[in-house]
Amino acid sequence: MYKRQVLISKGGKQLVLTKIGNMWQLNGGFYASIDPLFDLVQSLKAAEIVETKTANPDRHEQLELAETDLLISLFQADELQHAIYVGKQSTAGLTFVRHAGENQTYTVKGLSPITFNEDSWALKTVLDVAPEDVQAVNLTPITGDAIVVERNRESGELQLVNMPAEHQLKTNAYLNQLIGGLARL
Repeated sequence: MYKRQVLISKGGKQLVLTKIGNMWQLNGGFYASIDPLFDLVQSLKAAEIVETKTANPDRHEQLELAETDLLISLFQADELQHAIYVGKQSTAGLTFVRHAGENQTYTVKGLSPITFNEDSWALKTVLDVAPEDVQAVNLTPITGDAIVVERNRESGELQLVNMPAEHQLKTNAYLNQLIGGLARL
């Protein structure tokens, strides 16, 4: 099966981002946010080695490049393409890195900080519809009749459909708020 996957590991925990069709999934559950994933890939592409540093494995922990520190692994077609430890920043603002399975460390420029926090990678937007694109909203309570908000085709104004005269809204501002709430929900 052709699959792309990004594993972000730290301290024995993992964030697993898997491409399923055209979407990315986080830890086999919710959808992943594309923005931090795009930023990560672009940052890795832009990173340039500035200087070769120590190859002494006893220094890895001090540079935050030990086996339990932040590891980014990129897979394609279930095959590991790259695995790199991303450590702390140097006093010059460069980032310490090393390839998994190697002792040699480097400083690189152009690598953005990487967040190891599931909340930062989860897609939080369930629905994102621009208010002007909403034609109707149906609200169905547990008991009672459904409430329908519909856009008038001629005027473009929002209105309640089949609402008794004694329950008419004084202003459409509430309907606009309802419709606006569907953007970045």
